Order: sequence, then structure tokens, then C-alpha cells
Amino acid sequence: MWAAGLAGVASFLFVDLRALIAAIPLPEGTPPPELPPPVLLKVVSVIQPAVITTLAVAIGCWLSPDVGLHSPAAEAWANGEAVFAKLRPQILPGILAGITAGLALVLTWVAAKPFFTTDFITRAQEFNNFLPAVTRFLYGGFTEELLLRWGFMTFLV
Repeated sequence: MWAAGLAGVASFLFVDLRALIAAIPLPEGTPPPELPPPVLLKVVSVIQPAVITTLAVAIGCWLSPDVGLHSPAAEAWANGEAVFAKLRPQILPGILAGITAGLALVLTWVAAKPFFTTDFITRAQEFNNFLPAVTRFLYGGFTEELLLRWGFMTFLV
């Protein structure tokens, strides 16, 4: 789980941070900030999420047995068992929930769009272009789940 989470964190290395920072609106007359060298900027940008992901995975592994939570695929992989057999009961519900959530997101955007300014819509669409598909997939699909469900939710329960 930790390796999957760090793959999501590492995907931030594909984000053009200079372009992202340059797109942040500044008050009129404010000069753009001086940025460190690109390599340093990228390394620093992954340190915090890597530490937080490490803590979330550790907390989840430590507390999950006490609250009855487990990760069937990760457990099967760690025990040398067939991972697909453990995932099979989760595939159809996962696909249906994913499609439902995706449709809900699209419908929410369509319903809310008339209430947003043109400038907001343009900036939102531009921001979406700053995040490569690999980052959206790995960070959103693995890292955020480990942070919020495995780490934070387990801690709260």
C-alpha cells in the first residue's frame, strides 16, 4: 500500500509546477515570485505528501486490526495468495459505484456551471490541464484513498 501511495506522490514530478504557479492570480502590480531551480522545486513538492502518506499507511496498518478494517488485495499479495480472487467480489460494485460517482460529478458540474463566472470556468479548465492523467489516476486513485480512508478514517474510528 505504501508503494502504491508513493507512486501517486511521485506522479507529481510530472506536473509543470512553474506553469501552475504562474497561473495563480496575483494582486495588480505584484511581481511574480522568484522560484527555486526546477529540480529543487519538484523534490520539495513531493516531500510533504510522501511523509503524510507514510504516516497514513503506518496509522492504518497499526489501527486497522482494532477496528476490523482490512485490505484484501494487499493482504493477498503480502501472503502470496491470488490477488484477483480476493478482488473478484469487489469488481462489479466498484465499477458501478465509479460510474455512478463519475456521472454525479459531471451532472453537478453541468448543473452548477450557469452560476459560475466565465473567468472561473476558464481557470478551472486551465487548472485541470496542469495535472497529467497519470497524476490524477495514481494520486487520486491510490494516494488519496490511503490518506483519507486507510489512515484518517481508521484513526477516527
